Amino acid sequence: MATSSASAPLKKKASIRDLHQSVITVKIRDDQNVESFIIHKELLGHYSAWFRSRITEAKDEFNLTKCSPQIFRRFEHWLYRQTLEDDGSDFFTFANLYILGEKFGVPNLQNAATNMIFKTMMLRREYISFESKQVSIIWEYTKEKSPLRRLLVDLIACNITPVEIDKYAPTYPTSFVIVLLKACVKRDPNRPQGERAVLVNGAEHYLVEASD
Repeated sequence: MATSSASAPLKKKASIRDLHQSVITVKIRDDQNVESFIIHKELLGHYSAWFRSRITEAKDEFNLTKCSPQIFRRFEHWLYRQTLEDDGSDFFTFANLYILGEKFGVPNLQNAATNMIFKTMMLRREYISFESKQVSIIWEYTKEKSPLRRLLVDLIACNITPVEIDKYAPTYPTSFVIVLLKACVKRDPNRPQGERAVLVNGAEHYLVEASD
């Protein structure tokens, strides 16, 4: 059976000028509200492995749950402009964009989000808080070997004290605590400490293999 042009990956980088008129409506259900996004099928299928495997000529609508309309709106912006706006958003806004990129198989978005995370850390000195509930959210919604998980562990391991581990460990997923303790044991006292230890590595240390 022939594969539709909408579901097959494009051979060259997607360009707005080359897009056909075929569009798809993505409906995001958030509690009682529904927000719709109308996106070109080719563009969505080119960058997202998840959508590419599900888009067909006949399908013209997706209904998604457990997805923030605000974060998906940023994804839509990135699809058409290939850039993320530095609008003063915090660490977790870009972390949530990364999670969306990982979920939908958009490595270029994951890398763009990682670069923005580092930008917030370098320019605005905004880091992750040990006690934040977002720690558990990142851990729960990322894959086992996710670079975002590794960044999360590195950021906390370079700062956290034994007293803080005892205090916050019960609020964290057990698997996260185990990985964090191993990272703390491996911490090199002769290397830069605090967030600077992560910044020295650079964003490229946490990037994934990008697509065209």
